Amino acid sequence: MEALAGIVKFLALNGLTTLAALGVASRCSLASRAERLLAVSVLFTGIALATGLALGLVGQLRFWPLLGVQALLAAAAAAGARWPLVMATVHVPRLGRLIRGAPLRTVSSLVGIAYLYVLFLGLVGEPFSGDELMYHLPLVAAFAREGRIVVPQLGRFWHTDWWAYHPAGAYVLYEWWVLPFGSGVLVDLVQVPFAMGSALATFVLARRFGARTRGALWGALLFLATPIVINQCKTGMVDVTLTFLFASGLAFALAIPVSGASVLLTAIAWGAVPGAKLSGMIYLAAGGVCLLLHLASVARGLALLRRVATTMLYLGVAVLHGRDGRQPPAWCGWRHFSGG
Repeated sequence: MEALAGIVKFLALNGLTTLAALGVASRCSLASRAERLLAVSVLFTGIALATGLALGLVGQLRFWPLLGVQALLAAAAAAGARWPLVMATVHVPRLGRLIRGAPLRTVSSLVGIAYLYVLFLGLVGEPFSGDELMYHLPLVAAFAREGRIVVPQLGRFWHTDWWAYHPAGAYVLYEWWVLPFGSGVLVDLVQVPFAMGSALATFVLARRFGARTRGALWGALLFLATPIVINQCKTGMVDVTLTFLFASGLAFALAIPVSGASVLLTAIAWGAVPGAKLSGMIYLAAGGVCLLLHLASVARGLALLRRVATTMLYLGVAVLHGRDGRQPPAWCGWRHFSGG
């Protein structure tokens, strides 16, 4: 019964935030359904961060106050929404029409099986990654336990409090997965929706560069099939979340023509990047160069320069960030803070 109540609360909280994001996205002038879906993802993140931080700073980061705020925002957004666009955005097309051809269907099936396995592991397993046990999940647990933004004392476990001062914006987002259950039963799956959002951003970026729908789908699948992405989706860490914020911001930054909606969505996504991870500043620097090259190339009509330069910078920052560090085995942290 407790699990059922948690599921209902989880669906209610996330559903209301999604409704608010849909309502706002329907008022944005966007060219395609894929862009509207990506806008919904970015707006969900922005709404969650803004309301989570506001409630956390006044000591009310708990489920019922959070649900009440989301209900008010959803009601306001629904009142001003363009409902035909909302319905067109949430309409689910037939997979047979979207994924055509045996190779694409085969790869899509294999990627789908991989993520079903990730979901299975997240539901039946416990957190095991060193970094998430060391400082990611202790902060998530501390926010949920205290109902406010706090700096927990990690020194008694790790002989230093340095870990507690990492950027913690992503941990506010993860409260949408923790507060409804009052536990970390789903905390290992918090990055899965951000992986899907990153794949969608990859699709939109590919379309920006002139790829056809089929080619853009291959790009999205390639991202989801990357082993480190699949591995990260089974952890309560922040790397996939950071990728979503950067890629979605870049997708709207490269919009032609530049519009108020694209500027707003870029600002929301990139504004959250430094709060996700310290290395996010590298992403913002590269993104700023991409944006300048984009604006210059559009002004001069140099589409090829924009595509090549943006792609090289995007790959460059991925290589810089793609190093794999090793930490000592973590034997405490999350369980101490979550009471497990």
